[in-house]
Amino acid sequence: MFCFFHTRRYVYQVLQIRFGEDTSFGGRFRQSAPPKSSTDAQSWRREPCPQGPQRTAMHARLHQVNNFEDCLHLDLWTPSLNSEVALLLTQTALRTVLLFIHGRNFKWGWSAEYNALALSALGELVVVVPNYRLHVLGFLGDGTDDAPGNVALYDQLLALNWTMKYVRYFGGNSSSIVVLGYEAGARSLGLHLLSPVRNAFHNVARFILQSGSPFMPFKANSKLKDVFGTLKCDSHSVVRSMGHSLLLKQNSGKRLLAFTSAPAYENLVMGPSFASEYLPFKPNILSQKTTIEDKKVLLGNVLDEGGFQMELYRRKLGEKGKATAFTKDELERFGVAGFDTLRRLYINDSGWESGLGDAAARVLVRLSLYCLEILGDVLYSCPMMYFADYLSDQRNQVYAYVFSHKPSFRPFKDTRFGPMLYDDLNYLFGGPLSDPMRASPIDQEISHQVIDLVSTFAKSG
Repeated sequence: MFCFFHTRRYVYQVLQIRFGEDTSFGGRFRQSAPPKSSTDAQSWRREPCPQGPQRTAMHARLHQVNNFEDCLHLDLWTPSLNSEVALLLTQTALRTVLLFIHGRNFKWGWSAEYNALALSALGELVVVVPNYRLHVLGFLGDGTDDAPGNVALYDQLLALNWTMKYVRYFGGNSSSIVVLGYEAGARSLGLHLLSPVRNAFHNVARFILQSGSPFMPFKANSKLKDVFGTLKCDSHSVVRSMGHSLLLKQNSGKRLLAFTSAPAYENLVMGPSFASEYLPFKPNILSQKTTIEDKKVLLGNVLDEGGFQMELYRRKLGEKGKATAFTKDELERFGVAGFDTLRRLYINDSGWESGLGDAAARVLVRLSLYCLEILGDVLYSCPMMYFADYLSDQRNQVYAYVFSHKPSFRPFKDTRFGPMLYDDLNYLFGGPLSDPMRASPIDQEISHQVIDLVSTFAKSG
């Protein structure tokens, strides 16, 4: 139990509650299943789902590699923790629940990155943050029972089902759940809603999508032969061994760790696929076949959505032409072609890459800002607007906001960029309030406002 000093409210933190069976080896690519034993909580931090290192331009690792596959656990924060009392409470006395689906491009991330103490205390919410399988282990499949594909989405669904069933024992109201997804998590929520298969997400009335949409551009998943090559598997042997049996049984954790650490891993593209019962078509087709009605949806963007990519690769922008090349490559990585046509919408050719001396330096600065705007619009803002239009055309209440406050304490030093991807999460989870010596009074006030916005919407829409 922890006391949040800003409010003197106590919040219980329950870490690593199992919500899914161990998916190691034979279950590596299978759809997740509820635990066979009673739900328990661990008093220590378990490992994240397997993932490779996320490298910045400075070669810093934002995430360490991991090969621990028994990772379907969730963390929970609640102002009330007494199962016997909770059973006696009426539904109106229980608190609204916020289920948070993390982002980071379906390749990285886990529950331990988020501390919802402030959000739970100030918002008077029960906050649930689950892990889910990532990248190859989350999306590789061939349509069989052993590897149906899109198991990461089934992990998210299982976490929601667990929350609906058990959150009452933690003081949460299973009839008042809001699901918040960030970036890849927001894209996931949109896909759950668009799925023709009836699922628990269809029963949720309120959603918050931040910097993500089901209509975000994507590139087709890497071919199986490329995955097998990275794992050093003989693809012909895999075929003879019935699909993924080699991957399912013969690859040890050590081999998996080497796989996620390999440079080739970063070049493999793995995300939701659209040839399964759950997602039989791409989002633009699903949106024509599926109706989403009677939802309250809050959509949020940051002012400079493309700034995160530009900052991570700022070393590539120091020479003339690098901004153009990087932006083109980054868009192609998401499956977006036609960069030359796109750039003409933002700046004409005569001003795109020209100039000498000080003028050239000014052009490079302007180029990076134009590239930032292109990346932000194409990858984040426009898909969000398209989803907003789609939802509002049906029977839904849609609200939107833009987070425009630039943090005073972020590690990125480029002052040209405003708030960028992931900056707003620090305010949602009360970072400035937990570290007041590092954050300014304005940062702390903005954090209060963000928590109030989200908690008010969660409770009443």
